This record gives sequence, C-alpha cells and structure tokens, in this order.
Amino acid sequence: MEKVCIYFTSGSVSSDEMIRHCASHYTGTDCSGMKMIRERGKKPLADREGLHFSVSHSGGVWICAFAEQEVGCDLQERRENPKYKKLAARWFSENEAERTLTECDFCDIWARKEAYVKFLGTGIDENFRRFDSFSLRDAVMRDFTIPGAEDRFSAAAAMRDEFEIDFFNINKI
Repeated sequence: MEKVCIYFTSGSVSSDEMIRHCASHYTGTDCSGMKMIRERGKKPLADREGLHFSVSHSGGVWICAFAEQEVGCDLQERRENPKYKKLAARWFSENEAERTLTECDFCDIWARKEAYVKFLGTGIDENFRRFDSFSLRDAVMRDFTIPGAEDRFSAAAAMRDEFEIDFFNINKI
C-alpha cells in the first residue's frame, strides 16, 4: 500500500523553505538546494524526479503531503459561514450539496474537492461543481484530522491508489 507523509506546523516560515525542510526528512537527503517550479494555474513542482507534494494552509496551520506519486491535500479551518448552503449549491455536485447539513460538512466537502483538484494539478474552475468527491473513479480520497487540532480543521488527501497516512510535526523533526 502506498504511503502519504503529511507534515504540519503552525507559524510563519517561507513555504518553499518548509517544503525543502520536509522534503529532506521525507527523502533522507539534503534538499536545501531544491528548486520549485511554478506555472500559472498549476500546482508547484520540485526539480526532483519522483518527488510529489501538495501544500495547504488555513487558520495558522500549514500542511504538506509527500508521496511517490501525484498527491493532493487540502486543509480548511472550520469557521462560521452563514452562506454555506448557498456556496454548496453553487460549487458542489447535487449529492455533495445534499450532504451539506452543517458548516462543518461544508468544510469537509470543500477540503475533499480541493484535495482532488490539487491531485489533478488543475484548480478551482468550471469543472469544480461537475465532479462528486464521494464517487471518484480516478482517485482514492482520505479525510483526516491534524493531530492536536482535531476539531478545528477539515482535511483531505487524494491519490491514485489506496494509501495510508503518516503524520510528522515539523517542530519535532
């Protein structure tokens, strides 16, 4: 079974610096000189063959997922949003909108959808509403919680094959 390593922290450090630090831990090699490749409308890539990652941050927490194949992750701080039903009707599939009974449900589903588009390397566009994150054929989805902040965030990861998740607190590596 594939493994996804999720690194997390709170605080303000350059995202690229954090990615390099976590990549060094994940690969067991020095990644301090690793370059990031950014193209408009696409997720960032590393100049290292076989190193795949996805980054998200919300509510003062930063996460990064690493895997040996394409991966997407997303983190959403659960907060009050009186327009969540209206947003669900606009951005979610019919099934997802029906499952949106609370603001927490909205955050959970939004995290799933963003993790999936990050896995694809696309982004939020006109297709965001057209797929259902509960019936994906080309990806496996996992909801997860951040250790120590279980009730504050919704989080999800997506990958092509079945996978397990290992967590690493950056402050402890």
